[in-house]
Amino acid sequence: MIRKLALALTAALALSACTDTTMAGYSAYGKPHEITVYQMDKVIYHGFSTGKVKQSEHQIQFEDKETREFVDISLGMSASVITKVLP
Repeated sequence: MIRKLALALTAALALSACTDTTMAGYSAYGKPHEITVYQMDKVIYHGFSTGKVKQSEHQIQFEDKETREFVDISLGMSASVITKVLP
């Protein structure tokens, strides 16, 4: 009985250990983002998404809010992306 209680307590602690980053990621899903892409120290793209942003290690995809065009950016070795969730 004590063993089951200890196991249940351990599981509860593990599940409640979600970081602020994880929770912020869940709440950002589907919200508009501000996207800035840098190549070295130069801004090569700045815009806003209509909602969901799909991002992987080498690519970022979204619908541009202003033009309504699908944007697909391939990221090279010297490119950096900053995405911010809009309120």
